[in-house]
Parts: sequence; C-alpha cells; structure tokens
Amino acid sequence: MIPEGSAQATHLMFDYIVSMKTAQSSSEVLGHLRDLSTTLGFDSFAVSGIPLANENIAPYVLLSGWRQDWFDHYVAENYVHIDPVIRQAKLSDEAFVWSEVIAGQQLGPRARKLMNEAADVGMRDGFCVPLHLSGGFQALVTFSGQSVDLPIGLQSVLQIIAIYAHNRLRFFMPAIRPDRQRHAASITQHELDVIRWCAEGKTNWEIGAILGRSEKTVQHELHNAQLKLSCVNRAQLVAEAFRAGLIR
Repeated sequence: MIPEGSAQATHLMFDYIVSMKTAQSSSEVLGHLRDLSTTLGFDSFAVSGIPLANENIAPYVLLSGWRQDWFDHYVAENYVHIDPVIRQAKLSDEAFVWSEVIAGQQLGPRARKLMNEAADVGMRDGFCVPLHLSGGFQALVTFSGQSVDLPIGLQSVLQIIAIYAHNRLRFFMPAIRPDRQRHAASITQHELDVIRWCAEGKTNWEIGAILGRSEKTVQHELHNAQLKLSCVNRAQLVAEAFRAGLIR
C-alpha cells in the first residue's frame, strides 16, 4: 500500500535507507529496490549510467529490474540515444514523471516507436531520478509501470532513496568505490542541523523557524553543504549525508 502523509513517507525513507545500508551485496540492494518498486505501484526499475554518444548502454547498467527480453531489445536497438527519458535526465537535476515531460516534446518516429513498445511491455509511464556525479558522469534510477500516482512528498522521498541506492551500489564496485569520509568532516554543526531537517521534508522557511535562523541563512548553509559533498540538489545532499554517516 502506498504510504499516505508526510510522516509515513519519511518512515518509508528511513526504513529503506537502513535496509540498504546494512545490505552486504548488490543483490540485496536489488531485492530492496524491487520491494520498494512494488510497494509504490511500479512494475520494474533500472539503475544505470548514461553512456556517451558513441557508446552502448549495456556496460553502464548497474541493476536491471526490466524483463530480460525488453532489456535485450532496448540494447540491440540502441534506444538509449533516442530515449526521451534519457534526454530529459541529462538536462534535469530534479526527478520527473515520464509522461509530464514527454507531453511537451515533439518525438521523432523512433522515439515514438520506443515509447509505444515500452507501453506494450507494461512500461507506459514512470518516474526518473537523474544523477549528476563528480567528473561529469551522469546516471539515473528509473521506475516504470502502467501509471504514476505519487504525491509530491512521496516523489521527493523516492528521489532520496534512489540516490542512496545508487551510492550503495557503487560501494560494491571496487573500481569506483567512494571514500566514506569524503569531505564529511568539513560539514559544520549548523550545516548538519539543516541537513537533518531537510531529511524530514522541511522547507527552508520551516527549518529557519525551527532553528531560529533566517531563510537566507538556511539557504546559504545548504548551498555550502552541497558544495562540500559534491551534490547538485537537496535530495542528493540528504542521500549523501546518510551514506557518509552524517545522519542516521
């Protein structure tokens, strides 16, 4: 059952992050993502890097919850380079619902063919979380199903969980395993305070009211924390703070 209300959504986020943090392998992370996907009404998901223009997507896929026949077809057709969801993920820092983005695009024949074929295998709509990492590397976590019916608050929670899941998967890949203490020690107590309240879904104004600081001060502290942890938005900041053990 999809959680209702901000408190339930926050509990969902903490439950899944704790589960993924204690996972001992990428297959365990896969299981948690599959459970989450089902809980939120999705039928499939994928976690992947975004290849360069002359590359195939297959080596970049960290986890695939897609049907194997669809994945093989997608790779064989090299759809990644005309996929409107991928195109938007390259441009956006924020998560988005597929249909809301595609509705405003003029799709070419192959892109339209791709989306029609995706719908035929049960991927009519979806929710995509873009990731922009250090060194210019781009990735995404995407969930799909017949429709998307997630409140805005739950979309934000899913974005944080997806980013954390991606970070956790990268931990199990030795070639790109991150340093757990990367820049974490330079986060000040004031910055940590605002990160914690961000994790609770509070706005800058609400955080300022709680902590007795101006909204502008809160915004400045969040900006500094994002720079220190190489994050491009609040969701990535919260996920990285969990990964680094700054918040629990």
